[in-house]
Amino acid sequence: MVNDPTPAPDLSQGGFLKLKRPIEFGGETIRELRWKEFEASWMDDFPVGVGVVSSMGDFLKVAARACNVHPKAIGKLGRDDLFALVELLGPFLDPGADSTGDAR
Repeated sequence: MVNDPTPAPDLSQGGFLKLKRPIEFGGETIRELRWKEFEASWMDDFPVGVGVVSSMGDFLKVAARACNVHPKAIGKLGRDDLFALVELLGPFLDPGADSTGDAR
């Protein structure tokens, strides 16, 4: 793995992802996904414990809430956009990470 000297962005206060392949949903075109600072309500129906977000379906539910879009719209993400979103939001859902998504 190549050591990239560029620091990772701090997304703890929110962020956005410009989609490579826009989503058509509900008569609208979604060109980017935006989220704000993490909120506990994103996970209000998940059990407490390690590995709470244990499936891609769980991740998509949380991502839809975080980005304030319908879950079926998130389900239309293309492969590249999905993996980019997992890379950006995934660390915030790791119980072993701090509020910036960095490992403790």
